[in-house]
Amino acid sequence: MTQLEYATKNMIEWLSHPSELGHKPAKIIFCDTFILDDLKYYIFKYKDKLVGKWLLGVSGGYSGDELITSGHTYSEMKEFKEETAINEAKELVEMVKSYWKDEANKIEERKANRGTFVGFVLLENNKFNIYDIVNNLNNMFNLNIKVNEEDLKEDVYVTSIENSILSICLMNGPIPKDELDVAASNNYISREYAHSVVDKHKCHIMVAVSDKKSDIRDTSLLFIKAMAACASFNNVFGLYANDTIYEPRMYIDIALGINEDNSYIPIDDLVWINIVRDNDMFSAYTTGLVQFGFNEIEVIDVDIDPYDLRNFVYDIVCYVIYYDVLLNDGETIGFSEDDKHAISVGDGLYVLGKSVKINYKAN
Repeated sequence: MTQLEYATKNMIEWLSHPSELGHKPAKIIFCDTFILDDLKYYIFKYKDKLVGKWLLGVSGGYSGDELITSGHTYSEMKEFKEETAINEAKELVEMVKSYWKDEANKIEERKANRGTFVGFVLLENNKFNIYDIVNNLNNMFNLNIKVNEEDLKEDVYVTSIENSILSICLMNGPIPKDELDVAASNNYISREYAHSVVDKHKCHIMVAVSDKKSDIRDTSLLFIKAMAACASFNNVFGLYANDTIYEPRMYIDIALGINEDNSYIPIDDLVWINIVRDNDMFSAYTTGLVQFGFNEIEVIDVDIDPYDLRNFVYDIVCYVIYYDVLLNDGETIGFSEDDKHAISVGDGLYVLGKSVKINYKAN
């Protein structure tokens, strides 16, 4: 295959994507080449339909005779004009390069802002023994962590495990009632139980794991293990994380799945999916994805069974975390070739800051 043939194939594939033409162009003709930053680019004119204007597209850049492209294939589907085609094609390339530079900056910013997980274990009293907690951690998850005296100061335990910093600290006082009332209301599975915990707890343990170097999923697993180990005592009423209150047994059972499958990530312990009803419509939003460096997800005002809505969001959360996928504005996501859901990024409706809004209705 020649470089021109490869560039043509690349241009056709790009135009055929569902978010572009969605099909092969009715006609496509190679027109010219140009060099930009020592890379070769191919200019094409194409038609969406047989009857219609010629539109401008560009594919490149290619180094020497190589067939590997730098990923600068693009079209704004504007009319092809022969006299300005090269300059307009160069502008398209610069636009694409700027886009990918911005995306690279977003990825670096996301990496810098992720990797810290914090949760709280709500207690009946201040009975606290770090040796018992670490013993639980080792027995429950087949670990071999030893308590070094220099890591323990009164009721504060801070230690390094591989690249992660694990902190377990007893706080002699309750978490403010107003804050926990909101979290309890978010637990639509066992809301009555969650509310009962708010007034009963007298103090709490703070668990934190931070790591900017390791795989974010490994960091999250250490956090889950530490929370579950702290939750396995009789004086524990509940766990406060992801803006909700968990029942200890539920949280622990989900966490223990780690022992059954090395690739398992206990999503329900890491990300809570909230369901909101407004008249006959339902919305869903996540709390917890921000710890992974992602925007929270929202699906707004849909007329479906809330269980199906939760499963829809859950599948997307699994995809995002397992494959470390950043969902971008203007893209689509789906579970089959014919199932594509539009993505937009903007101010959150139910969450603070930006959110990823996904259209439940497939395109």
